[in-house]
Amino acid sequence: MEKNSATQKGYNYVVYWDSLVGYTADVVLSVDLDLNITYINHRIEDYIGPRKNFLGSSYRSLGLSKADADVWLNTLRCAAISKKSQTMVFNMEGVPSKNHQFESTVNPVMDADNNTTSFTLLMRDQRIKSNRKLNGNKWESYRVFVSNLMKALSDHGKSDIDAMINQVLKATGEFFELDRSYIFIYNFESGSVCNTHEWCADGISSEKDNLKDIPLAMVPEWVGKHCALNPLIINDVKSLNPKSFTRQSLESQNIKSLITYPVLDDGKCMGFIGCDAVVSHRIFSESDVDFLSLVAELVGNLKPGNVSSLAPISTDASAESKLLNAEIQIQTLREFAYMASHNFLGHINNILGLTDHHFPKGAESTDYEKQLRESVIGIKQSFESMAAYLRSTNTVVPKPKQIKLSDCFARASKLLRKEINDSGINITTQWEVDKVRYYNMHIDNLMYNLMSNAIKYRDPSKSAELQIKAMPTKDGGAELTFTDNGTGIDLKKIRNRIFGLYQRFHKDIPGNGVGLYTIKSQLNRYGSSIDVESKPGVGTIFTIVLSKQT
Repeated sequence: MEKNSATQKGYNYVVYWDSLVGYTADVVLSVDLDLNITYINHRIEDYIGPRKNFLGSSYRSLGLSKADADVWLNTLRCAAISKKSQTMVFNMEGVPSKNHQFESTVNPVMDADNNTTSFTLLMRDQRIKSNRKLNGNKWESYRVFVSNLMKALSDHGKSDIDAMINQVLKATGEFFELDRSYIFIYNFESGSVCNTHEWCADGISSEKDNLKDIPLAMVPEWVGKHCALNPLIINDVKSLNPKSFTRQSLESQNIKSLITYPVLDDGKCMGFIGCDAVVSHRIFSESDVDFLSLVAELVGNLKPGNVSSLAPISTDASAESKLLNAEIQIQTLREFAYMASHNFLGHINNILGLTDHHFPKGAESTDYEKQLRESVIGIKQSFESMAAYLRSTNTVVPKPKQIKLSDCFARASKLLRKEINDSGINITTQWEVDKVRYYNMHIDNLMYNLMSNAIKYRDPSKSAELQIKAMPTKDGGAELTFTDNGTGIDLKKIRNRIFGLYQRFHKDIPGNGVGLYTIKSQLNRYGSSIDVESKPGVGTIFTIVLSKQT
């Protein structure tokens, strides 16, 4: 795809999204299935130059190193395969040559048939992380909120401001799990305030037509709060003066609690966005205020007090064609090869070790022949399991079944018997939950790789130990932890690459750099996750959360 033609084709699309997220505090972009950038907001100009240089270009044009480009590609693959949002951390070389580190949420956009068609990304500059209002899960929720909002607006198929604002209100009300959300616009010339846009949950009455041209003199506390750029929150309407206009008006709408935040135009208050709790009371937190303030920023970009139409959205779908239908299949085949390279090595090492003992002159062979036969049978079983897996990726979705984690551990221990004996590692297990509904082969692969890593990366200066623990989760799944006292990893240097493809960090220890990548890909595909904590010289903890499969 040529860059200029892509820019021309995407012009209306760019205008459309600029009206919503063009000037947000974070970099927002959309990537099609060719991995070309179909939208990027103006915030990118703070880092690497004019955005016109990137519209229609490959994602690699963002100043990514080869390692970080691989992080992008692997994360987008995981998002497409799992159909769930993913996160990544990467560096981007700016202008002048200065590295910027970003934390990003990647959301797959699906069509009506649940096929991935593109990706939206929200990129947060790590340098200003501490200055942002939202942190942790709330920040993650906001990124998913914006990505889902962009998808909803695309699905809506309209280009007028009213349709966009209504979608924002719907997304806001559903996010807060409240009953009504709305926009009010102040008209300071006429001295009135008007409800211009509204969304109501099922069964909740509309109040928009009853809230037109209310004199500002009737709501001085609202005007004062909003013009001072502060929220107005009422956790309990009954706490207000029974004779006040505000209480009487809110009670007539059956409102029990509400939260509002001013909407600005060029730094001045033009109105407010709010949400009502009608069915039950709600106590609003500081993080709720922070979240609504960011939504108010989006609404301010739309300028609801000056409703007009945008240029039609480009419906050209030629770019949404190539990557994932072919790429997912290629990824599956690669995954098969990676699993084979790891699992077969375990069997082969067993055979080689047994052979060393089997052939010396005068050696008794009965026991060794038996062990050799078990290893060969193990190879045959792995071949059969992986062949079944490969067949299933064509037309059949693998089916989960009830498995025992302790059985998976026993199979991995048998494959690693020689390594366990030679290393002298002490492995302890604690099965607070043993039976889980999951994919047998994936747990076998996970057990084998993480046990093998604990052995390979043990600290020669102390007795090697590995503790494997399984705890139940609230959703019926399981949380597994693998805790060792090995050499450890310097995560400050390599955290964003540790689950990447072909990533190796101990060049003096044999390996091909695919084990952790394979584990993460398999887990992400089915809504599960893996994380790591480590300190050099102390050890490493891998935490795996297995979501219950149905």
